[in-house]
Amino acid sequence: LSGVLIKRFTSIGTQIEFVDWRGATTFSASATSVGHHIPMASPVMVQGGSGYSSPGNCSISAHSGALEYAYDFQTQVVGAHALASADGLVVYTEASVTCNSVDTTSCSDYSPSGCAGSFLGNVVIIQHADGTFSKYAHMQTASPQAVVGTTVDQGLYIGRQGHTGSTSGAFNGCGDHLHFQLQTSPDLFGQSIPIDFSDVATEPLSCGTTYTSASTEISHSISPSSQNFGISGGTGSVNITSTGGSWAAVSNDGWIIITSSANGSGNGIVTYDVASNSGGPRS
Repeated sequence: LSGVLIKRFTSIGTQIEFVDWRGATTFSASATSVGHHIPMASPVMVQGGSGYSSPGNCSISAHSGALEYAYDFQTQVVGAHALASADGLVVYTEASVTCNSVDTTSCSDYSPSGCAGSFLGNVVIIQHADGTFSKYAHMQTASPQAVVGTTVDQGLYIGRQGHTGSTSGAFNGCGDHLHFQLQTSPDLFGQSIPIDFSDVATEPLSCGTTYTSASTEISHSISPSSQNFGISGGTGSVNITSTGGSWAAVSNDGWIIITSSANGSGNGIVTYDVASNSGGPRS
């Protein structure tokens, strides 16, 4: 019997279906279901998506088309932390956008000549076990804490609410917020899909309502954050302080080689070798 396999996205996970040439579904299997938590500790939802039914289709200014199932969350604290909504694998990050491209009235970081990067500003995209992807956008410059190719735990601190890219509004003069959406692909401009949060009683969400995440924030830090070596190189180590979950140490340069275990949980120590330098300064 001939037909096609269809991957159908739903608000609680993905489903694989076999549809025969007559249009009849002869096989259906549910993929892994992923439970998402609100991606900030206690934010207000300030913009819904045009694809949701009431009350989720509220205060729409930009959330249509590929953004039709996005939510904007805002916490009245500058630099409030964004948290991974579910376990996953980091597949995209952008941390270098420095300015705002639309708020001409009161935003100190507005640039009349535009900003490098996209209207989404600084972004993290995470792949989940059901084949969906979560996106976190408009974060502060250099704030994304995630590294492509590493895994994250639900509740991990991955960046800070900000106003890079296209934001506007009263808070902090630039309308700082976190743009969040679940989507079908790792593309920066991927198509959003409906999401049901496992820590929310009533869906879709409602503008002006404060939601409390069920996640306990997880964070990892290193000390010292920098070390100097002479031209002959050498060995070094960093202390990992972790509040939970797992972590992975990654070298971004070929002349730094991790010599201890690169993965762990809780507190730990990572050692590394620095190759000799036959060229100019390195950092």
